[in-house]
Amino acid sequence: MNITKDLTSTRFFPRWNMQSGEEVTGFIQLIQRIYKLNSSNNKVYVELGSNLGESALMAGSFDFISELHCVDTFDRNKQLSICQQRLSHLDKQVTFLQNDSNKAYIFFDDHSIDILYIDANHTYEYVKRDLEYWYPKVKNDGFICGHDYSSRAHSSVIKAVDEFVELNNLKVNQVFCDNSFLIVNN
Repeated sequence: MNITKDLTSTRFFPRWNMQSGEEVTGFIQLIQRIYKLNSSNNKVYVELGSNLGESALMAGSFDFISELHCVDTFDRNKQLSICQQRLSHLDKQVTFLQNDSNKAYIFFDDHSIDILYIDANHTYEYVKRDLEYWYPKVKNDGFICGHDYSSRAHSSVIKAVDEFVELNNLKVNQVFCDNSFLIVNN
C-alpha cells in the first residue's frame, strides 16, 4: 500500500515522531483498560474521525469488539479506500459512514454504543458538539474516549472535554501516553 504525501500516518509512523511507539501503545492500553473495566463481549465501537483506519484497525483487532463503525468525511484522495482496505480482513461487522461527525449521530439509536472514540475535527466547537450530540448514544456504563487531550497541541480538546465532564457530572478517568482520554459513562 502506497500512502501519498497528503495521506500520512497519524498512529503508526506519525511525522512528528517517527520513532516513538506512544501513539500505538497508548491506544492499545486504552482499549485494554476498557476491557478490564467491562469484559463482556459484543461491544459496539464507533470512531469519529477514522482517517486511514489505523486506530480502527487496532480496536477491531480485539475480540470483544463485534461491531466497528468508522465515521469520517473521508474527503482526501483515496482516504476511504485505504481505510476500507486496511479493515477488510477483520472478522466482524465493519461499516463506513462518510459524513460529518456532527451530522452522523442521527444514524445511531440512543444507548446503542459501548465505546465512542472521538478524533475528528479538533476545534473547540466541533469537539463540544461531538460530545453533546453523541453522548445520548452511549450506553450507561459505556465509554467515551478520544484523542489529543493535550495542552501541547490541542488545548481546545481539553477545554471542551473538561466542560463536558463538569456539566454532566462525569470525570476523565485516565489519560494515556498517546493523549487519549477515558470517561466511564456512569
